Amino acid sequence: VHRLIGGVDFGFVPGRGVFAHPQGPEAGACSIRQAWEAIARGIPLERQALDHPELAAAIAAFGPLPATEPVSAEEQSPPEDQ
Repeated sequence: VHRLIGGVDFGFVPGRGVFAHPQGPEAGACSIRQAWEAIARGIPLERQALDHPELAAAIAAFGPLPATEPVSAEEQSPPEDQ
């Protein structure tokens, strides 16, 4: 979504990712932040999970990850007005 929209003007609606997190909803919310940080910086989620236990627990609980690609600096910038 970040790459397609060209910015951060959207919202997450995680539901189960927060409330069914094996370490509880606080850890679930933390895992969402950790995942977003990785996406915004172009870090593969698997690498981010190595030192973020809440994200690692979410990945283990909710299944395999889809393929992720780094986001270039151009893709992180909002689109210019035309």
